[in-house]
Amino acid sequence: MIILTASESDENSNLDNRFARCKFFAVYDEEKNSYSFYENNTENVAHGAGPQAVQKILKLGSNVLITGNIGPKAMDVLQSSKISVFQGLAEKSIKENIQAYKDGLLEQINTSIKGTYSPKNY
Repeated sequence: MIILTASESDENSNLDNRFARCKFFAVYDEEKNSYSFYENNTENVAHGAGPQAVQKILKLGSNVLITGNIGPKAMDVLQSSKISVFQGLAEKSIKENIQAYKDGLLEQINTSIKGTYSPKNY
């Protein structure tokens, strides 16, 4: 299974560039060629959103994550859990990102990518 950060609960929605504060996690089942969507309940927490989002990823049982910005704490936990993280295509849909991953076009990332968070962004 592959998990992506999604802006909406639809395979045609864009990748959400924020890992811990994304609106949804899209789970792509490669065997069934199907998508499931899970609301991210860490979107509005003040502190610790990254590690909490990682716990959700671990519960969903994926070994691949496609996202945009990701903080150092979340990246450390993902790496220690043997989850491969790939830089997604921000202006592309969930479906297009899956195809780019299958085609080998996404870059694997091994360090955190700084994002910006402000309560004003809600």
